[in-house]
Amino acid sequence: MAGTSPPQQAGAGPPPTGHEPDQPTRWLDAVETRAWRGLLGTNARLLAVLDEDLQADQGISLADYDVLVTLSEAPQRRLRMAELAQAVYLSPSGLTRRVDSLVRRHLVAKVACEDDRRGSYAVLTPVGVAQLVRAAPDHVAHVRRHFLDRLDRRQVELLAETLGALSRPETDRGDQDATGRPRQRQPRTKQPRAKQPRAKRSGRPSSVQDVAPPADA
Repeated sequence: MAGTSPPQQAGAGPPPTGHEPDQPTRWLDAVETRAWRGLLGTNARLLAVLDEDLQADQGISLADYDVLVTLSEAPQRRLRMAELAQAVYLSPSGLTRRVDSLVRRHLVAKVACEDDRRGSYAVLTPVGVAQLVRAAPDHVAHVRRHFLDRLDRRQVELLAETLGALSRPETDRGDQDATGRPRQRQPRTKQPRAKQPRAKRSGRPSSVQDVAPPADA
């Protein structure tokens, strides 16, 4: 969270050599620092309090809830473990521990992939659907109390627009100058080349909190 403003020099003497950036560092000003640190701090606080409330009311963590929601939205309520890890922003080992915990509580089942012996699906069980249906109203109430009810409609709309802009792919750094403005592209002569097969992407990022009514079992 720190490290966005010029560091204070510890003593006199020439600056170290060999590490000078190609372009001058664009340090954050006061408003930018407040926005950046506010985003990080608010996100951490909200996730912590939502997790605490959900565990107190339903006995499941926010991370558990995220997995259940993601599986409930998937075709046949199942996803390959690699796709699920991508969707809930967990490492493969982190997801394995999370899913194993849900399996022990019969909320999720693991099923071997028919076309890949090394792979497996995480499948939402009827018990998991029932848990999600019970937990969703409490979770929505928590989101409203700690987040939405503290903002007016204009603020919510502005925040949604701002976060939507952040969720779009970043502009390639090579397309920006030192001030962050897009560079003017020069026309290039195209050279013929053999086409390379593209790797298919699977899965999609999802928000950590789905607050829409869950589908009926």
